[in-house]
Amino acid sequence: RQNQHKLDASLDLGDGHQLQPTPVVRLLGLYMDTKLTFVAHREQMTRKASMALGALATLAGSTWGADFGCLRTLYNSIVLPRMLYCASAIYTPEGGRGYKMIAQAMVQACEKIHRRATQIISGGFRTVAASAGSIETFLMPTKQRLELAIANTLLRIRTGPTYRQIITIREKVELSRGRRYVRAFKTRSALDKLERRYKQRMGETFLDELETRTPFTCAPYDTGPKITIESTNNAYRAHNNIQQQAQQGQVFIYTDGSGFDNRVGAAMWCPWTHHVACTHMGTLTNATVYLAELYAIQLGTDYAVEQAQHEVSRGVNPPEQCRLFTLFVDNQAALHTLSSPQKPHQSGQSIVAKI
Repeated sequence: RQNQHKLDASLDLGDGHQLQPTPVVRLLGLYMDTKLTFVAHREQMTRKASMALGALATLAGSTWGADFGCLRTLYNSIVLPRMLYCASAIYTPEGGRGYKMIAQAMVQACEKIHRRATQIISGGFRTVAASAGSIETFLMPTKQRLELAIANTLLRIRTGPTYRQIITIREKVELSRGRRYVRAFKTRSALDKLERRYKQRMGETFLDELETRTPFTCAPYDTGPKITIESTNNAYRAHNNIQQQAQQGQVFIYTDGSGFDNRVGAAMWCPWTHHVACTHMGTLTNATVYLAELYAIQLGTDYAVEQAQHEVSRGVNPPEQCRLFTLFVDNQAALHTLSSPQKPHQSGQSIVAKI
């Protein structure tokens, strides 16, 4: 019931001091009221964005000041972050009764700022329709920008390592209050509504198939394998020099990942044993050549480790005198990723960790 909590109750601090409640509280830059209408946050967002637009307008002049590109860059880097901060908590489209009004108010406030920004960037003397201003300044429309913000937020939460804790909390709530109460429409959180929305659009298993990303693929002190990246003009010469200066028993492995006929695959080949390994990664809609290149390198390293362990088990070579394996890769993006595994990467973390 709505009368279960007394929101105007004060807190007794002792010695006759009473701490009175406030209708709005600020937490990590998000202004929240007792009814979660986020009116205060929207007002603060409009004020801060308007101040940034005022500073942007002073840099723009009809005959002097910053040019079109600089103004557009300043808008994307200064005004937009203030306008879209915590947008995923406020803008919940298709959220049900009450939430649609909050989402519409958020869109209207952002469009007002966007129209003013397009006028300043384009050098117009008066504001025009938001769609026309977006076309003239090559900026994404406000509603699409909000949709992108909440989609990126959902992606970061679902692929983050802490999402498992959210599932644990949900399970505890279901056990304590019952599944019927949790599944009620009014008790769903903004995250739950976003998940249901994108499951209806992309499929029930789409979010569950996303790769989990961690802040660091490897430990910060891990240097990774020894990698040499040659330019395109020197690659052939470097390849021949490595083969001519090869040690006795050194093994060469060639890897490649490519796309053909709307399909992506990875393969490796070892001339020493004439061993070939290949795999089908998927189509161009759910796989990339970059991931195929990384997986081809994993096939090569797995084969090298397998051969080294086989020789050690047979007593051919002791562990400290294993053969030297050299992999030749034709993708610089994959090599740059492996050369700095301690840095955060957007995709392919599970493959990089195995390599």
